[in-house]
Order: sequence, then structure tokens, then C-alpha cells
Amino acid sequence: KGTVTHKLAHEGPVKVVEVSISPDGSRVVTRPSGNRYLDLWDANSGQLIKRLTIGSFRIVSFKMSLDGARVVGLGFDETANIWATKDGSLVASLELIGLEKTRREHFLKGLTNRMPSPEPLKSLRRAPIELSANGEFAYTSGRHNDIPTVWQLFDTDEQLVAHLKEIVPRCLTPVERVAYSLPPKPPAWCITGAGRTAEKDSSKWRPLPPYDTEQWRKDHLKSLTK
Repeated sequence: KGTVTHKLAHEGPVKVVEVSISPDGSRVVTRPSGNRYLDLWDANSGQLIKRLTIGSFRIVSFKMSLDGARVVGLGFDETANIWATKDGSLVASLELIGLEKTRREHFLKGLTNRMPSPEPLKSLRRAPIELSANGEFAYTSGRHNDIPTVWQLFDTDEQLVAHLKEIVPRCLTPVERVAYSLPPKPPAWCITGAGRTAEKDSSKWRPLPPYDTEQWRKDHLKSLTK
């Protein structure tokens, strides 16, 4: 037998079609019919923490990470939002870019033009979306062309920038920097390698092209002694 501790008071006569509960039982996420939002609840008090939306698009799928710290929702336009279950704050928004986004926008426009009402959307299969156990990676698969995508997530912009510095194959040349309205002189990390700007021993540097030359090494060493 069980007892009712709280009733989650959704607005209006809605039908809840999907529910997910965090492992510690402190958070509940519900997806009402209509699919345009998720509701994040405090299971201990029964109070609504926040309504989670992805623009004006329907949320076609959602998953909670195994540790219960994050929830990811996939919109009909294939934008995926990731929220912290602690307070419903947005952690990241994952969007298609470039040609793939253009193709999808044309598809959605054509699909909308053919539909007299949003009801036919119910016949489209749900797109798979997953979060890793630690919430650091998200997996999405396209609903219209089944292109799988794995996303690495970062809590701060600084963490993202640090990661990008580690994986970029090269830095911009002085000419390219000027073309992008940047100072011609490269940042120190392009010469020393990411995370090594405080290193005085040049033998431990990991310079990126085109700054992996002896001349750039010597010039940077001189600037450190000034």
C-alpha cells in the first residue's frame, strides 16, 4: 500500500503523458499533453519549481540524468535544452548550425504549410535523447534524417573555452587575426600551448601552428623576461 504525499497541481484539465523522478526522490519532471513544456516539481513540497520550455516548439522527448542533477528536453526543431533540476536554470542550449539547420528549417516550414492543425505531429515518432550518468554528455538523434550527435556539456563559458583551446588544431595567423579585427599578436597560449602560459621552461610548451617555430619561441621567451 502507498499514501499520497502531494498532488501536483497542473494548470487546467491537462493529461500528464510522461513522468520522471530523480533517484533521491526530491524532483519530479512531468510532460503534460500538448508537449509545449515540461514542469519541474519539488517532490517534498509538491510545489512547481519552474516551467521548462524550448521557444514555442513542442517538446517531443525528455530524459533525466541518472544522478538526477539535469534534465534534457528535445524540441520539435531539434533544439535541445538542458536544465539543472535544482532550480530549473538553463545549463545549455544545443542547436543545429549551418547547412543542416537550413535544411531543417525548410523541412519544418514545408511541414507546417501542409498541416491544418498541430494534431498530425502526434503521429511522428519520438526522437531519442539521452544524458550520460554524470550529465556531462548528451546524445540526440535527428527525427527527420537520423543523424546522431554527441554533445559535451560545460557548466561555464570558461570551461568551454579551456576545452576548445585543448582541441583546436591551430591558431589564426597574424594576417587572419587582423582580418577578424583582432590584434596581430597571438595570445600567449598559442605559443605555449593551452594551460601552459605560466610555464617558463620552453621545452614543456606545446605550441600550435603557425607559432610552432623557434623564432616565435625565442620572441616569447624575451617578452617573459621584460
